[in-house]
Amino acid sequence: MNKILARKFVAAGEVLMHEGDEAARAFFIENGSIEIYRTDSDGKDRRVSVAGAGEIIGELAFFADPKTRTASARALEGSTVVTLSQRDIERYIDTMDKPAKALYKIMLKRLLHMNDVMSKNFYNPQHLNEAGQVTISNIREQIKDSDLRTEFDREVVAEFNTFVSKLRTFERKRQAEEGL
Repeated sequence: MNKILARKFVAAGEVLMHEGDEAARAFFIENGSIEIYRTDSDGKDRRVSVAGAGEIIGELAFFADPKTRTASARALEGSTVVTLSQRDIERYIDTMDKPAKALYKIMLKRLLHMNDVMSKNFYNPQHLNEAGQVTISNIREQIKDSDLRTEFDREVVAEFNTFVSKLRTFERKRQAEEGL
């Protein structure tokens, strides 16, 4: 396992990985904090999350096809990371017995799919609305009782639509203040 590990210091503001780059390494954060962000179509960086000591970042791109980064990462403060080589991790996975490897592969496939869906759908109210409408439709289809479906429409769907409307209003105000 020591072949996999190499420590690296990352200065505050230093970019560790770029969205769209080929993935060759994942990073275990020993100390410090790393911001994960995506750049939207307007060129603005949008924070996805902040990872800290004990967390791993950049691992999903190892297993995606193509093997490209879905987000960028930069240090919010001086941080120490341990780099993890994709080749050595894959060799380790190859040592798993067949049932464990099969379970691993199906879980990974599902995780990659959800990461793809999540990373594409939540940047603005329109995307949230579209994702919410799909979710509402899927739930609604499962409700067999017509009275319960009517109640769902009246309470849940109405609240969701109100939320999206308020979010759109807020986003227009934010864009106006920022001169967008």
